[in-house]
Amino acid sequence: MASVLLTTSRRTSDRVRSFVRDLAHSIPDSVRFNRGSMNMVQLQARIKQVEANAAIIVSMFRGNPGELSFIDDSGGEILNIRMESAALRREVSPDSSTKNISCLGVAVKEDSSKHTLGLAKELADLFNVQFQLIASPYDVTTNHSRHSFLWFEDLNKGKILWTHYVTDRHTEIGPRIRISSLRRG
Repeated sequence: MASVLLTTSRRTSDRVRSFVRDLAHSIPDSVRFNRGSMNMVQLQARIKQVEANAAIIVSMFRGNPGELSFIDDSGGEILNIRMESAALRREVSPDSSTKNISCLGVAVKEDSSKHTLGLAKELADLFNVQFQLIASPYDVTTNHSRHSFLWFEDLNKGKILWTHYVTDRHTEIGPRIRISSLRRG
């Protein structure tokens, strides 16, 4: 069973497809697929078929990833994340080989705003992973190598950073997303 399905909007670019591949490596138990001409009814059926919690549709803005729309199996929008910017894994950590790692969960900086905490908890629930508050991404410890976690923290002007770290090297591997706004369904 997949936690979420990942796909693009119908109008897409190579950079958006690369970003979706990067998200598939970051989000635990996610399944990436090519949407093609699939309409919303067919997408809802696909979510039910694989027993996923939701689908994430990545939309394009000026050739870059611009928005993440979280859709439930009834076609309703659960969450919409507008991105200020999105850096691909190869841009964040060009020397990193991190395809086969498992995600431990979601970690949030201790002094984060309610806005950031709420988003992180919501995604931890959606992805079926543990949630923890820590001082910095370097404070995550584990007895296992090759694990990773999603990291959230506040940025200036009400923006949120969402990125991905490897625990054994305490290295950011991306993708790195700067969230400019959220809208809940």
